[in-house]
Amino acid sequence: MNLSITTYCRIKNNQVWINDVEIFKGIPNSEKDFLKQLYQHLKIDYPKFFKMDNLSKLGLLTVALIRDENTKLNYAADDEVAIALQTEMGCLDSDIEHQKNVTRNAASPAVFVYTLSNIVIGEIAIKNKWFGESLCLIGKHNDLTDLISYSKSLFLNNKAELVITGTIDSVNNEHCVNLFLIEKEKDGTNFNEENIKKLITH
Repeated sequence: MNLSITTYCRIKNNQVWINDVEIFKGIPNSEKDFLKQLYQHLKIDYPKFFKMDNLSKLGLLTVALIRDENTKLNYAADDEVAIALQTEMGCLDSDIEHQKNVTRNAASPAVFVYTLSNIVIGEIAIKNKWFGESLCLIGKHNDLTDLISYSKSLFLNNKAELVITGTIDSVNNEHCVNLFLIEKEKDGTNFNEENIKKLITH
């Protein structure tokens, strides 16, 4: 089975690349943070966005960028798209904020709900109305063996036609994401650990 990376989105240092082409750069020292700038640039109308933690916002925006680039996602059945992500820092921002609230005796359900790292996948699925397989792993970005193995297994076991996979982190307003759309295609970059690591570290 030929599995290829057909669309790739990278966000780092407040810059956005699609398939290695820079398409957006945040405005430094703006009153609006980078994620809000990107949200408005994409002309998304989704009020729930502003209630999310930054990890979920980052995931939502990155998938929107991939979906804009690859229209196959617009025509896939709701159970044909799977999501498999790996994060090093998880929901650390929300954990810290929640602990501060607990210390002040003012715990907030709106913050507590984001103290699970896999909530980012749930928010992506809800926004896009996808109900396929999903997995969120906690692990170093230089060890993607399990993530890649799981992503491949989704195709081998006919669990997905399209898989969005990669790494994502957002801590202290520093955002880093590398997401890939994987398909059963002969054209494109071969989906394997070597190629993924090259794209993530370049």
